[in-house]
Amino acid sequence: QFMEAAANAAMNPERLVVISGDMTQHATPGEYVEADRFIHDLLDRGIRIVLTPGNHDFGDWMGEYLLTNWKARERYERLVEPVLAQEGVLAREGCDAIVRFDNHVFVCLRSTHRGQAHKLGLIGVNRIRKKQVRWAAERLAGIDTKGCLLHLVTHRSLWRETGDRHAGIYRGRFIEEHLLRR
Repeated sequence: QFMEAAANAAMNPERLVVISGDMTQHATPGEYVEADRFIHDLLDRGIRIVLTPGNHDFGDWMGEYLLTNWKARERYERLVEPVLAQEGVLAREGCDAIVRFDNHVFVCLRSTHRGQAHKLGLIGVNRIRKKQVRWAAERLAGIDTKGCLLHLVTHRSLWRETGDRHAGIYRGRFIEEHLLRR
C-alpha cells in the first residue's frame, strides 16, 4: 500500500519520500537485501528519496551504543549509494547530506553518534555533533535557498513535544544559532 501511495501523483505530487532511518531492525544481511529492494523499487518508480540513518541501521537495537559494527556500516553505505547518486544531492559528508528537490532543501544530519559517555566506556547517547552543524551551515551558505522550504531531517527528534526526543541529542542553542536561524 505504501508503494502505491508513494507512486500515486494525486497522493504524492512531489514524488518524494523522506526516510528518517531504521531501514533495518538488526542490520542483518537479509534485512539489507530487503531494504535495497525497497529503495530500488522507489527509485524505479521515479520517486526521489531523502534518507538519513537510524541507530538500528548500524547494529542491533543498541545501534552504536556498545560496539561499532563495521559490517553493518558497510551495508548501509552500499544501500545509500543509489540515493546519494540522485541529481538533487548537493553535498555529502559521511552519512550527512544536503539535497535539493525543486523548491525543497533537505539538510540530513545523522543523529546516531554515541556521545561523550562512550569515551568513558559507558553507554552513550545519540547526538548531532557540532562539526555536523558547522558543515551544514557552511554548505548552505553557498546554496541559493531563496524561495525554498528548508527541512532538517534527523532520525531522533530534536523537539521536546515529541515522544521520541532523546535528551542528549539536542544542542538547542548551538543548532538554532548556527543552522536553523540561517
